Amino acid sequence: MSRSKSRPVALGADERDLLVRLVRTGSHPAQEVRRARILLELDENHAPPDTQEMIAQRVGVCVDTVVKVARVYVEQGGDVE
Repeated sequence: MSRSKSRPVALGADERDLLVRLVRTGSHPAQEVRRARILLELDENHAPPDTQEMIAQRVGVCVDTVVKVARVYVEQGGDVE
């Protein structure tokens, strides 16, 4: 399964900084950290796109989780919080 172009994740600089801080500090629930890592990996503004399988493997989740995080991000209008 390749990356879904119908659900692009394009983070702004402020959003990316917020997610990086969330991942690097140890005071957040694991689910929030995992979601932040997935969004950072999906960010099309930062690096060449990888497949969802590659992202899932790097983050340590199943591909369905990557798909769901991307879908929720788009459904919430790009809200990273």
